[in-house]
Amino acid sequence: YGTSAVLGTYVASLGDRYGHRRCVMTYGVVYSISCITMHSDSLQMLMAWAVAEATACGRREMLPQLFGAATFANAVAAVVAGLVGQVVVYTLTNERGSVDGAV
Repeated sequence: YGTSAVLGTYVASLGDRYGHRRCVMTYGVVYSISCITMHSDSLQMLMAWAVAEATACGRREMLPQLFGAATFANAVAAVVAGLVGQVVVYTLTNERGSVDGAV
């Protein structure tokens, strides 16, 4: 959500500059490509890229710190998402509680 809030302003200005139809079509193509990559081992490709770049820059000693930070951030995001989900379930007791909470 934070990324959308920060980048939304800049992306909207791209639509004003290059045309909204062109930007919507570009979004569709990029989103389709991202959906296709979900069926591959993209995480392994990302890690291989990080290792290759760190090796090329001579900064291979930074890899444990990078992967440790990524693992920690993933765990924090999962815990926060679980807590927020639990609050939504407890506070919104109607049948559309999860939908209302997502908005």
